[in-house]
Amino acid sequence: MVKTIALFLIASFLFLFHSQAQYGSYTTLDRDTTIEGILFPKGSEVTSEGDGKLHEVTLHQDLELNGMPFKGRVAFSDGKVTYGTLAQDTKISDMLFPRGTDVFFEPYGAYYLFQVKLKEDVTLRGAQFIPGMVCFYKNGSFWYFRNLAAPHEFNGILFDTPSCNFYESGMIEIGTLAQDTTFGKVVLAKGTEITFFQSGKPNHAKLVADTQCDNIRFAKGSDLWFHESGVVNQGTLAQDVQTGADTFPSGSVVTFDTAGKLERIKLSQDSRIDGVAYSKGSEVSLVSAQPTAESSPADNSTAAVPEKSAISLQGGTMHADGQLILFFDNSATYADVDAVLKKYGLVGIRHIGIECVEGGINAHLNNIKESGLFTGIEEPRNGDKIIFVNTSVPPEKVRDFLNANSGLQLLRGDEGDGMILALCPHGKEIAIADAIAKDKPAHLAQCSPNVINGMD
Repeated sequence: MVKTIALFLIASFLFLFHSQAQYGSYTTLDRDTTIEGILFPKGSEVTSEGDGKLHEVTLHQDLELNGMPFKGRVAFSDGKVTYGTLAQDTKISDMLFPRGTDVFFEPYGAYYLFQVKLKEDVTLRGAQFIPGMVCFYKNGSFWYFRNLAAPHEFNGILFDTPSCNFYESGMIEIGTLAQDTTFGKVVLAKGTEITFFQSGKPNHAKLVADTQCDNIRFAKGSDLWFHESGVVNQGTLAQDVQTGADTFPSGSVVTFDTAGKLERIKLSQDSRIDGVAYSKGSEVSLVSAQPTAESSPADNSTAAVPEKSAISLQGGTMHADGQLILFFDNSATYADVDAVLKKYGLVGIRHIGIECVEGGINAHLNNIKESGLFTGIEEPRNGDKIIFVNTSVPPEKVRDFLNANSGLQLLRGDEGDGMILALCPHGKEIAIADAIAKDKPAHLAQCSPNVINGMD
């Protein structure tokens, strides 16, 4: 029995020794002690890492570290404070933080304050905050917060409580309007959450009230998108819109080009446009394309593309225009795509497709819808669903979305990665495709007539 107890004690000692070596050690200083160049007072409780480096100290008296006074628990990395509680009111950069504020520092690379936990009401840079977290970029500018106590003006716009996000430049990225605010021809109501481009121009707004722009009213609860120029890009109709003999039904999503010209509409119900019947969900192109002198290399008799053309997202109705499928390589920009369309007198009605390669499309639908990057989902005849990118979306946003959603990829041809579906004069599909193949435009990897061309 005695032998068994002795063996147990030896094993326990070896285990504790191994654990201490592997996981670090804890001690209470019995005298003032210098550790990694820092003099800690007697009674401080010190924890080291497995490699012997200073990890954490609990102070029982105030101590200045890295030029700031701390109390209580302080965490370290390579001798620098990564977390601590301020023992006195302390100015960091241009902000005065009260005693008791928890401060967090980024120790890797540039050493900087990246977060504070406020424990009382505080004014920072003129803005009033209640207790909560405030985060900063490396350059010291605000990153985001969720505890703004009162409306405050950033970048010349009054924002409401409690949340704001910023770009590193200091420009506002996301915020909620504290009052009705005018952006170009649009007045966005108080309470609207709005996202901005880095330039400070509006990008997206979630409407809290019906919103007017010229003679079009956009629906409460819908998304309103802007071009960076400030012109409306896309929105949902709050009421029927009459254009000549045509009526665009309320609930339809309309898209405008950078000049503010109506470019296309996704119908909320069965409709007739230019005398042609379209089913609910059809996306109708309203672009006029006049061929240039060199737009019809096959022969000079090519007629202009009709004023209005369409393809149904549900695979039902298609206008009897000719169609070409164009695949562009990864280096193609929208300018490259537009140059090809203009040269050959084509109208692009879909820019760049995304296909699902893993997990099934339904697993990605929420992310797809919430991203706001896509115009719709189509189910081709092989049964695979394809998501089409909004023509105004910058390519880098598409790449970021794909990086975050590994089950999706750019729709691929035999050689190319980016696809558009383009309209051309009916009967000229093969001649134009042959001319494109002969000319070999830069970045265009493949061109072929659409197999469902000309269906009514």
